[in-house]
Amino acid sequence: MALQTSGSISLNQIHVEASNSATQSGSTVSLNDSDVRGLTAGAGKTIDNTAGSAIDFSDFYGASYPIQNLDQQTVTAGFKQLTYGTRTNPYQTYTNYYGWSASTLENIGSIADGTFNVKGGYTIRNLFLNKSTANTTLHNKLSFEVSGTHANSQWTTLTITKGSTTWTFSRASATFNQYTGFVRWRWTDSTGTVLTVNGGTYVCTFT
Repeated sequence: MALQTSGSISLNQIHVEASNSATQSGSTVSLNDSDVRGLTAGAGKTIDNTAGSAIDFSDFYGASYPIQNLDQQTVTAGFKQLTYGTRTNPYQTYTNYYGWSASTLENIGSIADGTFNVKGGYTIRNLFLNKSTANTTLHNKLSFEVSGTHANSQWTTLTITKGSTTWTFSRASATFNQYTGFVRWRWTDSTGTVLTVNGGTYVCTFT
């Protein structure tokens, strides 16, 4: 949680933010500590990270604990459409897959490096968006799957970027399920646009 943007601010408050732990309240700290100087500056502020350089308490207005990148993957998106119906049924339905999947059924796109460091290097199985008229519960759903048995923990946010466009998905807002041999996080992408450019490069960052 970022520090306040105005009013009185104490060295202890700065210390708690820099350590990202309330348990550090009251422990020894100085303005020259590397974690204090390493805070992410608030809007319009600058924190000089050189020990011994001049610094003011007001420089820490809005400062926050730096976001840690836990893992980063690069997806080259593919596309596949599965259609359903019969010759006597003109109302054919479909399920589209956009992104990357190693499964035999979809088998689209590619990923580098494909191992999820957050969960001890287990293999990433899928990262794709569905659009579907065959199963409307899948429509505009983003799925992320990792092999193995894992708790719903250890990361906070999945941020996917393509050029200047960014999509953000909170782990807390995902539907999480454990299956035999893998886990899945699933979100609704309200824009219905993530991973949809066939051949597009998407950088996927977990924090």
